[in-house]
Amino acid sequence: MSAAAAVPNRDSSSNVHSGAKRREPFYFQNSVAIPNPGGSATVMQFLVPSGKNGYIWKLAIDYVGAGFVEGNGLVTWKIFRDIALRKAVKGFNNILASIGQVSNPVEIPPIQIYENEWITVVVYNAVTGPVAAGQVSVSAAVGWFYPKNQEDGQRWP
Repeated sequence: MSAAAAVPNRDSSSNVHSGAKRREPFYFQNSVAIPNPGGSATVMQFLVPSGKNGYIWKLAIDYVGAGFVEGNGLVTWKIFRDIALRKAVKGFNNILASIGQVSNPVEIPPIQIYENEWITVVVYNAVTGPVAAGQVSVSAAVGWFYPKNQEDGQRWP
């Protein structure tokens, strides 16, 4: 009989392998008023700690208030990897509809994040009329940080 191959350590709730033995969970959330027409606003922002990498595996980006039509492109979101808002996360650079709710973030294809990156969610408003009171964009990110010396050195895009 041959020996069984080792099975990678996987997180049972997300089925994402980080190779990390020590994890520090995080949950970031924030809200901001929908910006005036033609404007943008930072909904949520956090810094990946020095010496750590991590994953975002649950996400919520939502519009609260009247007047939003999912998918029409008048209110959109982007997730960036830098404070200068130049490096968008692949696959999350033109979000046209809500993703989950802050009270119930949904599992997404994992976003690997790296030390000293500012993870920033921005909302854009292309609506031509005035913004009504109570229109808010909310966001939440759930994941974990781990010491970067525990990974195998491969980076995801």
